[in-house]
Amino acid sequence: MKKAEHVKNKLCSRPILFTKSNAMKAKMLSILIVNGLIFCSTVQFAQSIDFGLTAGVSTGSVKISEIGNSITNTIHGDGILGFEGGIFTRLNFDPLSVKGMLLYAWRKGSSEFTNGDGTVKSSELSVGKIELPVLFGLRLIGPVRFELGPVVNWIVHENHLADETFNLRKTGYGYRIGAAVELGQLSLGLSYQGLKNKSDGTNTATYASPDELIFSLSLLLSRSNH
Repeated sequence: MKKAEHVKNKLCSRPILFTKSNAMKAKMLSILIVNGLIFCSTVQFAQSIDFGLTAGVSTGSVKISEIGNSITNTIHGDGILGFEGGIFTRLNFDPLSVKGMLLYAWRKGSSEFTNGDGTVKSSELSVGKIELPVLFGLRLIGPVRFELGPVVNWIVHENHLADETFNLRKTGYGYRIGAAVELGQLSLGLSYQGLKNKSDGTNTATYASPDELIFSLSLLLSRSNH
């Protein structure tokens, strides 16, 4: 009995460590839950539900910082090209809408960094991500729809040829804002997106994509009227 009581007291008195990493995970989980609840709670009120495919090309800058024990502390690239592709579901409450997207996004291009001896060098950088935008839309004039909302992302692939020793923060969030012109089953879109995966301050680097311009084409596959 004394041994059991000792173990119980030891476990109960052990402090709970709330690290930056745990705080970030909790914040990400909260965002996912809130977005999911908003999307699911509006399904029953939708006038119609759309489902389709989407693909796009993008360009913009990428910055990797707080690398720490590496050949450099910052890597920067402008005009980094990329593509995205995936599926979407949109709940329509004309003229309003809520659209959820599941995307794979990949970016690749030339980046620059300052070496330990002060010289500026370039190297190829590539990053692959899973992105989950939840966009709130408003039909403005005729076929034109304006959209904006939060984006959650997970980095699933990273490569920098000059330095493969650092690890990017895998999870982060941001925003997407844009407009689309709907022409029957096709939709042409132009969006502006900013993402940031903030370093946990220990062994991961910060990944930032602050000004990504995305040109997209979507195909409506089905529409269910309520």
